[in-house]
Amino acid sequence: AVAMARALMADHDIIKKAYRGEPIENCRPCLRCFEGCERMCFIGAPSRCAVNPALCQETKYGTIYPAHKKKKVMVVGGGAAGMMATQTLVQRGHDVTLYEQSGELGGHLKDVCHLPFKDDLKQYWKWDVKTTMECGAKIVLNTKVTPELVEDEKPDALFIAVGSKLITPPIPGINNDNVYDVISVDSGKKTLKGDKIVICGAGSSGLECALALAMDGKDVTVVDQIPEDKFGGQMVYVTLWMLKAELKKHGVKLIGNSRVEKFTDKGVEVINNNFQHSVIEADSIITAFGLESNKADVEALREL
Repeated sequence: AVAMARALMADHDIIKKAYRGEPIENCRPCLRCFEGCERMCFIGAPSRCAVNPALCQETKYGTIYPAHKKKKVMVVGGGAAGMMATQTLVQRGHDVTLYEQSGELGGHLKDVCHLPFKDDLKQYWKWDVKTTMECGAKIVLNTKVTPELVEDEKPDALFIAVGSKLITPPIPGINNDNVYDVISVDSGKKTLKGDKIVICGAGSSGLECALALAMDGKDVTVVDQIPEDKFGGQMVYVTLWMLKAELKKHGVKLIGNSRVEKFTDKGVEVINNNFQHSVIEADSIITAFGLESNKADVEALREL
């Protein structure tokens, strides 16, 4: 007997593709993220899937119907949302051009999949890029979409998927040479100084960055103004439980109830709930305060 569960949830056609002899790269990979299927496992709700929006909604999304009228569509942004929109629009019969301002598709997806325990995400990124490049749309890289470009192209429809940017609060010293953002570190674009690292922000990105650095032998501390038991609070329980176990195994120190006040050459100045000031020494500091929408870019285009 051969049994598959999540692989079939991620790609309903995996058996048909195997029967036809298609390469495994043509199959949409499961992320093993538990973001959707945990609903069935832990609360008894209908399953969902982070990579397959049709799962358990086949009557609504199972069939992609041709559009009543073919349109010229510009998709702005080649991240996860832009790539999926491009694939779907082509399947509906539209004339689609995808614009990406960098030289590669993937957005933040390609940045975080370089962590040593993100092999499943890396496979999905590769599948998504390959599927988008081969879907029949025109792909234009290294091109930032401006209002002038939209006016020149005169599309019938504009799909804006410009993604998000890092939140950079006005903390004194945040532009110091020893302060790095979490995406630059995860992607390998920046090299840290020294072995004593402090990460400010205990969401999923901060904690996963901490684990990767600790696995590389760094002395890592994560600090946040929320209580320690709330660290990684938006993550799925099973994933968070395993992540915290690995953080403990690799000696990552967690400090809660401490607000970042200032970045200096010596480290991070914080104040706790008892209004006590202290300095967490660091050779390098990583900011992981989350992401926010690129609202200015959206508003500049949506008014056209």
